[in-house]
Amino acid sequence: MKCKLTTITPCHIGSGSTLNRNVDFVSDGESLGVVEPRKIFDIVGEHGIDGWCSTIDRQKDIMQFLRGVRPNVKIQDISSRLLAIQGGDSKVTGLREQISTLGTPYIPGSSIKGAIVSAILASKDSISIPQNIKLKNGIVDKVFSAREERNGRVQFDPKTSVLRFLRVGDASFDDVPTIAVYCNSLNIRKSSDLTDRKGHQYVEAIPTNTAAEFDLDIKSDYLNKVRSHPTPLGSVPEAMVSLPNLLKCINSHTQSLLENELEEWQDCNYPELDKYIPQIKKLINECNKACRDGRSAIMRLGYGSGWDFITGGWSKLSATDDEWDRIVDKARPGNWKYQEYMFPKTRRTFDSYLPLGFVRIDIAE
Repeated sequence: MKCKLTTITPCHIGSGSTLNRNVDFVSDGESLGVVEPRKIFDIVGEHGIDGWCSTIDRQKDIMQFLRGVRPNVKIQDISSRLLAIQGGDSKVTGLREQISTLGTPYIPGSSIKGAIVSAILASKDSISIPQNIKLKNGIVDKVFSAREERNGRVQFDPKTSVLRFLRVGDASFDDVPTIAVYCNSLNIRKSSDLTDRKGHQYVEAIPTNTAAEFDLDIKSDYLNKVRSHPTPLGSVPEAMVSLPNLLKCINSHTQSLLENELEEWQDCNYPELDKYIPQIKKLINECNKACRDGRSAIMRLGYGSGWDFITGGWSKLSATDDEWDRIVDKARPGNWKYQEYMFPKTRRTFDSYLPLGFVRIDIAE
């Protein structure tokens, strides 16, 4: 079924590449250009290669070097594409590149499906997670696949997973220029504020209020055929009975995590919260407006989603206190130093304390 995905806050799905200032990109404060080496070569020529390499080695301004060869050179003259900049300064040395195909940014169906599965796992209408299931790789197979005994051992075959019937396509943002947004962290430390610029960087993102179509469907006809045969199949959660049920599950999950986030900070007193908390309240309001008829939902995905949204937060509900302590010990290196702080104690945000990666899904008319 055709659905529409609209970004509520800027969204980033990484290509796996981080670009470096004065090597892979240049900027003038308003625009950021991704360098096209061939264009630089056309300016400096073969005899200028040594000077070009020396400028990179000494971490100097590549534009200043080029203006020594061609005084009127502009960023667009050496770039394959230009990105508008939101926040940051010349001290930002890295850019996380957005995944794209043939120059078109997109959100892979696997990223969308992963966020959906996290919501189903955490859903009250989902399969209850046995206490003896340890929190490790394969938990999705154990929850959604059929339980089989082979040679006296219990196994969970992913071929029997009900998630095979949840089909999600890519969301391609045709003719949408990406932007470079400045990203830092809110981090609880012994200081009186939360802003932590350690590891700050630019993130290439799909901008707010940008829409793309994608396919989202539950193959109920195939599912019913399989269920009518003696083929092993995992239990079908209530959220996967229909697409409206699924969207209600996603929206309820997102709203619950946002309300928990609001509660986490209610007794804290940091200046940044005066800007961050209103953003969370606006997102909760978006959840309230969505999914009144089971045709829309708010969801979070991609870079900077945070522990709760990535894991679905279900481990907090299913784990015993001892299991939860072990999870935190594994997830937070040196946890013994941070016992007095909440977990997680860090949030990635854009420069305006705007959370990353919130989108709205609507069933297309």
